[in-house]
Amino acid sequence: MAREIIGRGLAWRGPGDERIEIDDIVRSQKFDNTVFARRWDLHCATDPLTPSFLDYGLPDVIGVARSSGNLTSLFEPRAGLFRYKKVFVLEPLSYKEDEARRWTKEEREKFLVG
Repeated sequence: MAREIIGRGLAWRGPGDERIEIDDIVRSQKFDNTVFARRWDLHCATDPLTPSFLDYGLPDVIGVARSSGNLTSLFEPRAGLFRYKKVFVLEPLSYKEDEARRWTKEEREKFLVG
């Protein structure tokens, strides 16, 4: 979901072939708002009686927004409307660094642990 938004931002070109930098995308209030809105829609569409597995949830969006210094007052009251029956914390999967994933392992661990 966030990856799709990042990909669209990176693919954008301005009239003089200008590009948006990855940090300008992921550290913006608009990015956080969009990711939260999409996660919200996903949560609302999920049957509460059917087990669902989410790679990231609403609290994660709040954590990312806070780490970017963005406002979360829009998100926080809404995130509290959903309760997770069980939470599993697993080892992060490895990923290949590319144009959208430029974190080192150390930066990723710092971000995930907070």
